[in-house]
Amino acid sequence: CVQWILILAALSGLYAVVGGLKAVAYTDVIQVVFLVAGGFMTTFFVLQAISNTNDILLGLEMLYEKAPEKFDLILSQSDPNYKYLPGISVLLGGLWVANIAYFGCNQYIIQRSLAAKSINEAQKGMAFAAFLKLFIPLIVVLPGIAAFVLDAGIEKPDEAYPWLLNTYIPSGFKGMAFAALIAAIVSSLSSMITSASTIFTFDIYKPIFNKTVTDNRLVTVGRIMSSVSLIIAVVVAPLLSSLDQA
Repeated sequence: CVQWILILAALSGLYAVVGGLKAVAYTDVIQVVFLVAGGFMTTFFVLQAISNTNDILLGLEMLYEKAPEKFDLILSQSDPNYKYLPGISVLLGGLWVANIAYFGCNQYIIQRSLAAKSINEAQKGMAFAAFLKLFIPLIVVLPGIAAFVLDAGIEKPDEAYPWLLNTYIPSGFKGMAFAALIAAIVSSLSSMITSASTIFTFDIYKPIFNKTVTDNRLVTVGRIMSSVSLIIAVVVAPLLSSLDQA
């Protein structure tokens, strides 16, 4: 586990610390291709495994028949998870507030928009990102339900996806599927590193410690802060293994 944490940290730091936001943005374009393609590929093979044929629509139908409660968008009051997702109010209130807060205040999403060449490009980028979010049920939710139906031998919910990859994805495609999973991890890590660096340099270091700092000095401070953030992430990551993540 520690070895993989160090490898992922090295991959993220290689371009996030040295190249900054521009390098992160370019690599994200490549990573998202693997992420979406790998996600669809995983869903395809898992539905084939459930149907025991090449018919993925039959697999989807069988998945619904075996776990219809997992497809409920609006939960009834008798559902044990109602306290977390209280019926229609989730759609009319809470979910909108949570999403606006996330997409409107998330530093590494907003930072990319502010770095766009024009308002038009920023708007198109955000719209395209929202479009990609529409595929989440297909590439994330369905595999999770499939792991439940297939009675995955796992101890924690976040072990479901690796279990599916290791069990049902053919060897020739397994590498791409794992590359997609690694791409998602590395992309998030590098984004958080650059965001932490930006917040520290422009909101803390420049206004408080050195108001007349030069751009070159800001870049240096930003890289130092990125390295410090990466080290903190490496130290903290093993401690998170005890948390139950859904």
